[in-house]
Amino acid sequence: MFFLTGVGRYLFRPMAEAVVFAMLASYLLSRTLVPTMAKYLLRGHHHGEDNPGWFDRGFARLHEATAASWPVRWIRRALFASVFLAPAWCRCC
Repeated sequence: MFFLTGVGRYLFRPMAEAVVFAMLASYLLSRTLVPTMAKYLLRGHHHGEDNPGWFDRGFARLHEATAASWPVRWIRRALFASVFLAPAWCRCC
């Protein structure tokens, strides 16, 4: 890309430089910041040390209940489908 001449140079060189710099920045972040943040975020959680709130207890109970898991999945799917299809429906009207 750096040896192009003429119009191709003016069209493709800035894009190639942007890709190279983005790849270098991505590599630098993947070797420094990402492992640090992963170590910070994936620390072991000790159960029983803190007293969970009412929402956490209810969510854990809902998550553990097998009979209540299928309505949650269907509600989530219906919500996603309605949000996804809403722009198409509004455009037709």
